[in-house]
Formats: sequence, C-alpha cells, structure tokens
Amino acid sequence: MMRWNQSSALYRFLYPSGGVGATVMEYVRMIGGALLLAAVIRTFIIEPYKIPSSSMMPTLLIGDYLFVSKYSYGTAIPFTNVILNESGPARGDIVVFRTNIKGMGSTNYIKRVVAVPGDTVAYTNRQIVINSAPMVLSPDGMFEHTDGGRDFGGQRFVEQLGGITHSVLWRDPETIKNLPPVMVPSGMYVVVGDNRDDSFDSREWEYPSWGFVPRQAIVGRAEFLFWSWASNFIPRFGRLFNSLRPHEVAP
Repeated sequence: MMRWNQSSALYRFLYPSGGVGATVMEYVRMIGGALLLAAVIRTFIIEPYKIPSSSMMPTLLIGDYLFVSKYSYGTAIPFTNVILNESGPARGDIVVFRTNIKGMGSTNYIKRVVAVPGDTVAYTNRQIVINSAPMVLSPDGMFEHTDGGRDFGGQRFVEQLGGITHSVLWRDPETIKNLPPVMVPSGMYVVVGDNRDDSFDSREWEYPSWGFVPRQAIVGRAEFLFWSWASNFIPRFGRLFNSLRPHEVAP
C-alpha cells in the first residue's frame, strides 16, 4: 500500500504549508469544485439552451435562452440506459431531444409533444387529430416579428391540446401535407413545432408516414426563458423569465 511521504515534491505541491503555494492550491480547489458542481448540475438538474431557429415561433424566438430541467422525467445514470423514477412527457410539454434524423447527425432539437404512447394521431388540413378528435384552433390575431431583416409574421392561433392551450403560427404554406391516423408505439412520442409551416418535425422525418422520438432520446423539459436578444444584440427584457409550460384549460 502506498504511503504519503510528507517530504515528497508531490505532497508539498498538493498540501503546501503556506505562502503562495497554499494560495494557489486553494484557488485550484475552489475552481475545481465549482467546475464539478456545474457539471453535476448540467448533467442531473438543469441545463441552458439557445434557440437558433424559427421552428417554435411564436412561443420561442431566435436568440431566446432557456433552462431545461433534466429531472422532469426521471434521473439518467451516466454512461448507461438506466433512468431512475422514469416517467414520460405529457401532451403540450416542450422538450429537448437528441437524435439522428435522416443522416443529419446527432444534434439537439426542441419541439412540442402532441401525442404520447397509445394515442392515435393524424394531421388533416392543418389540424392535429388525437384519438379521432381534431384539436380546436381559435384565431388569436396576427403575429408580427422581424429580426435580422427577415419577416417571421403570420396568423396566430390558440390550440387546445386536450386539457391545455398554447399558441401556434400559420404562415400560408404553398402545400399542406396531410398524414394518416397511426397509433403511437410504446416508448415513442410525436413532436411538432409551433411554427406549423416552418418546422422539421414528426410530420416530415418519415413522410408520408409519421416520425417518432424515443423516450431515451428526450433530454428534458423546457421550463422558462432566462435571457433573450435580437440579432442586433438588443435585449428583449419583456421575455425574461417567461414560463414555457402550457396553460391549463379552465374547467
């Protein structure tokens, strides 16, 4: 068994008796501890993400920064497929997932869950149909948004997805792709962007069939915005700390 030699150079480096060496090692320990704590928080508790595209407008804008809870659906054990206290997303949750779609490489996506295992889902004339019931869409005025010289405006609707509501955006597509009814397999989820005419999601990956996201690919649930700024780096203070949880329908 190895014993510490208190006169060795390594021991004196790790445990300096005083002076500059002690100060340096104290900073090293502090920084190392902070980095370890940050790694644990990002792995098990919460992680920040930046929105790079318009696929979730009007809910999320390019330049939004948000926190994603890593524990919402269970705690993953690193380097294994084991998840403690595992549960699944509910309809309406905004989730981050990591998967390889059509050879595009494994990357993070953020979309809204619209159908869960056991649901029968279809897409007809821009309406999501769950278990033979079309989700109600109510007009909610125009969405006007310009960023970086690009116009992202369109018609906003409030979608009632079962017991919750959220906003969606229509931008008058040239073609509307309908999808037939299909039952969502066990352990799989259907995800769709709120920007219904400009989102690469479950309606597109395997068209003319549905594409699914496996539970194991879901990183966590989007909780709230903590920062936002436009392409010209002007902060959008009005968006700070906006919740990303869907609104429950009043009984």
